Amino acid sequence: IYSPKELGLKPQNWANNLWIYPTDSKCKIMFVLDALKIATKICRERKMDLITTEDPFTTGLIGFLLKKRFKIPLNVQVHIDFCDNVYWLNMRKINKFFNRLGKFILRRTDTIRVGTYNEKKKLIKKLNVKKEDKISVIPVNLDLKKSSNVNGDLIKQRHLNDRFNQMLLFTGRLVPQKDIPTLLKAATFSAAVPLPPEIIAPACPILLPGGAVLPATKATTGLVTFFFMYNAAS
Repeated sequence: IYSPKELGLKPQNWANNLWIYPTDSKCKIMFVLDALKIATKICRERKMDLITTEDPFTTGLIGFLLKKRFKIPLNVQVHIDFCDNVYWLNMRKINKFFNRLGKFILRRTDTIRVGTYNEKKKLIKKLNVKKEDKISVIPVNLDLKKSSNVNGDLIKQRHLNDRFNQMLLFTGRLVPQKDIPTLLKAATFSAAVPLPPEIIAPACPILLPGGAVLPATKATTGLVTFFFMYNAAS
């Protein structure tokens, strides 16, 4: 796991079959070398049945190098629509390089995991995959019990405050890919509109239609949680 050196994180054993190794990297550029060094040591000390990587880019490259060196099957996960996606390519200049790297890695991996059937169809066409069973559709598992069993009456009472009847909760990164303005606009489509919507969020607001505000997408790259209150038509 990429982790800046200043955090001072140490390897952790979370379960009998789960170990977490921080890279303790001086910078992101050093991540590949640091992670490769740690993974190489692990592969030498233990028998590995499979390598899986979170993406086909930097972690995918590490997995590919380990596969070639230790002859271990490689599974690469794809959780974003990146392949020749014009919108994604234009987000950052380096994405053009990652696009080529990602396709290079995916063509040489043993199996691929994607989250949607549309992504599977796209990769089959773009990568000219001959055996469709090379790509498996396995969405990220969500344990909804933890949230569905929580009593939110106190939070609703505090924020709705007899002025609103609906609340939308968002937790995620403030990046353009999340398209948060569209999420908030969709919520207001059902609004009765006697009162403008309100949002409780960090600083650096962006004004949205209806009077709502949203934290600036460039303010942070970490996770942010905010509440969006509005009145839905009955």
